[in-house]
Amino acid sequence: MGTNKALLDVGGKGMLGRTADLLRPLVGELFIVADDAAPYAGLGLPVIPDVHPGRGAVGGIHAALRHAAHPLVLCVACDMPHIGRGVIELLLASAHPGDDALLPRIGGQPEPLLAIYGRSARASFERAIAAGRLRVVAALEGLRVRYVDELALRAADADLRSFVNVNTREDLAAARAAAGGEG
Repeated sequence: MGTNKALLDVGGKGMLGRTADLLRPLVGELFIVADDAAPYAGLGLPVIPDVHPGRGAVGGIHAALRHAAHPLVLCVACDMPHIGRGVIELLLASAHPGDDALLPRIGGQPEPLLAIYGRSARASFERAIAAGRLRVVAALEGLRVRYVDELALRAADADLRSFVNVNTREDLAAARAAAGGEG
């Protein structure tokens, strides 16, 4: 979109700020993975640099797994402005200590950018980056991956708004319109 999507205003707050506010009371450790900390100074969160800059979500998840103190790490994209507390609670309650990954699955497709990853998956992410395989699902090959099915997700978020991300100006306009009805 030509701008830092994380800071775009939706419902009176930047998208990443909305997500941080949601997650603060639900997780024991909260940080941002980004190469430049300056834009996020106002959020009051530590910013962890990518170990492998320019590698997209795979690089960001890898950095989170490398930095996290907890064995299971909730990873959330910065451009999902309508994540519901119920979806986060469902994911957290569904995760098991032995999981390498726990991903929502909608329409038969995994949703890797609002998911839980075990630190045990870090080596697989490192191998994927080294091989130039930069799709998250490629990094998960051969790992213990479990899924939360669509029916369970809809029980927590009937319209699955939690999984809508903002990639275009039209998406942003739609997210802002939807946020106008939030209370």
